[in-house]
Amino acid sequence: MAAKDTDSSNDVARLGELGTEEALTRVPNPPRVYRCGKCRTHVSRSDDILAETQEHYGPVILFYRATNIYLGPEQGWRRLRGGLSKVADVFCRGCDENLGWKYVRTHDFPNNFTEGMFSIDSAKIVVE
Repeated sequence: MAAKDTDSSNDVARLGELGTEEALTRVPNPPRVYRCGKCRTHVSRSDDILAETQEHYGPVILFYRATNIYLGPEQGWRRLRGGLSKVADVFCRGCDENLGWKYVRTHDFPNNFTEGMFSIDSAKIVVE
């Protein structure tokens, strides 16, 4: 155990030798927060993004996770750029704004990876 303690203290000593500017550049950037554009409620984070894509009406961001939202009822099949999908609308819990949809089920095998993902309209969220 003494060797591990010595290694740890050497790491700390080496960090102390770095200049402040160099030490700061080694810290990874924190994830950016995506918020509802209407009420600024936290909706998701940049590390939850799967893709940014273009739908028929404009740009959307595909997220793995979303918070402070609630789902509307599941709808029938909707034709999206990726093919036919069953979706449920996604609403902001803070102001009831329709932000996009959640993929409940996909008809086309190549797009099965989107099931359970959230597609949020880029125009309805802000990044902070």
